Amino acid sequence: MLCCSMTTVSELVDKGDIPEECKDNVKRVLHDLGYAASRAVGKAFLKITKKDMTDAGMSIADANAILAEVEPLQGSTTESPKLDEILGLLRAKKVQEYTFSQSKTGKDTAVAAAMTALGLTGLAPGTLPRRWARGWNQKHFALFAKWPAVGQTYENIYATQLPNHFVEALTIFDVPMGVGGFDFKDVRNYNNRLSFACTTGASTIMFKGGTDAVVIPHGAITWQGQTRVLFDWKRPSELQSVESVVTQAQLELMGALFNSRHPALVVFTDGVNLVILQPWGCAVQYWHTFPNTDDCISVDDAIRLIAHHLLHISSRNAAFNHLDSVPEGSELAMELAPLLAAKKELGEAEGLNVQLQVDQDLPANDRFEAVSNTILAWRQPDLSYFI
Repeated sequence: MLCCSMTTVSELVDKGDIPEECKDNVKRVLHDLGYAASRAVGKAFLKITKKDMTDAGMSIADANAILAEVEPLQGSTTESPKLDEILGLLRAKKVQEYTFSQSKTGKDTAVAAAMTALGLTGLAPGTLPRRWARGWNQKHFALFAKWPAVGQTYENIYATQLPNHFVEALTIFDVPMGVGGFDFKDVRNYNNRLSFACTTGASTIMFKGGTDAVVIPHGAITWQGQTRVLFDWKRPSELQSVESVVTQAQLELMGALFNSRHPALVVFTDGVNLVILQPWGCAVQYWHTFPNTDDCISVDDAIRLIAHHLLHISSRNAAFNHLDSVPEGSELAMELAPLLAAKKELGEAEGLNVQLQVDQDLPANDRFEAVSNTILAWRQPDLSYFI
């Protein structure tokens, strides 16, 4: 039972009785106690976790009164839960939080668990298409050779010159840019737009981050909802092997699976070498261009692979939806399989709600767009309990 001196939810957090990150897990606990994901449960959850109420100090009595209004599942013998029961379960719930780029103990294990939650068996060397489009074998990628000179900063270089360099390269390989084709967009200022969360057993794992640039269909309203290729710029010293970026690359790929309605390639590059990840069936394929190493491909083939993805796999429909009909056995269908698994994870139990909590952490000017995109990506017929 609760100590009489603990009179508010916020005080329990302040005293360390429950972790701060668990305060917003009440709906999940209600579900565990046998309550339906109904309109009533949703309202109770929103009332209890509403920021201004909990920060002001919702009393235990007020919280119990709200919970008492929620009816148990039909046929259930469960009585209306009391807050002390909920707090007991909250203490048992673990919320792990990581960023895409920063190192943290346990991160590799958490990423592996997230991959497993999506039914992905891991990384496997990719296979290039049997043949390239006519004329591509005679076209070549010019390595980026404009790294900072005296008086220049790295930011000035990659912010403008690397994107332009790759736009020129894709154009050489027949990828149309602009009206009727694709846009290359700098998204470095949208720090957490690829953030996502998933559940593994009794834990919720949250990953926060974004990417540097994306290729999207011309006219797409939200870039994270229609991503075709993600580009992450790295200094040469940061890109020495696949292992040097693979964890971050996997997170960006999973972030795209959760947030986009179309599968995307992930490209890490310094303009000289490239590491490419592609969702494919039950695995993630990868390619790299590091010379004198296993499974190495040429830089030209790496650019051809990106162009092939845009021209022969990707839809140019700026409003593409993952529920649209796609020919069975096609390359797009193979890329869609992991994305559909992410949408299933998003739609099961409290998945959508957890993702919405991630969106709520975004800056105010980004929050509405992120929430709208999450709901569109989920696209379930009944959203009534979030009203």
